[in-house]
Amino acid sequence: MTQEPEDPEIRPAPNKAADLLDILLLSRLWIKPAGGYELRKQLSKEFGIRVSFGTLYPHLKNLEKSKFIDLDEIPRAHSRKKVFVLTPLGKSALKFNALAIIKIASSLRPIIDSN
Repeated sequence: MTQEPEDPEIRPAPNKAADLLDILLLSRLWIKPAGGYELRKQLSKEFGIRVSFGTLYPHLKNLEKSKFIDLDEIPRAHSRKKVFVLTPLGKSALKFNALAIIKIASSLRPIIDSN
């Protein structure tokens, strides 16, 4: 029998993304659904972050497993394009993490303002 931590603040939030890459992926999918290739291009262009497909797709798979995103298909002329879509739980996770990032950034303001 495993014992739960006594302090509820110690328990991980059920809607907490695993790391910064997950949060960035959720933030891009909040703007619009996208495929892996498009997400990879956005991360590079907007944030200067280069990730391999070998890194990207396991993160997307974990986000899907956590029910933060779904894989959907968009019809094309002669095929279907697979895109990842943010779920309501994913939106909640993004909001939770965005608020945490804002708090962290606010606490770092003195460092940014110092010489």
